[in-house]
Amino acid sequence: MSDSSDNRPKKTMFLMIYVGLALFGTLMAIGSYWSAVTPDWRKPAIVLGVIGFFLGGWFLLLSRQKRTSAPTDRSSQSGQ
Repeated sequence: MSDSSDNRPKKTMFLMIYVGLALFGTLMAIGSYWSAVTPDWRKPAIVLGVIGFFLGGWFLLLSRQKRTSAPTDRSSQSGQ
């Protein structure tokens, strides 16, 4: 198998987690807006900012890890 087919399930899993967390943050922001007696736009902005910062930080860390890690040849390791 090639490396691209090995990474496809991992990429799909990360994408599903990111979309799920973004959806969760959006729902929390909507809830924080409508739960107050007088709706205030600053509360959902803070919630969306925090979830965006969290997901952006993880995206940067994971993309940096992919660039710095050297590809491994699994066929040569299996004989050891």
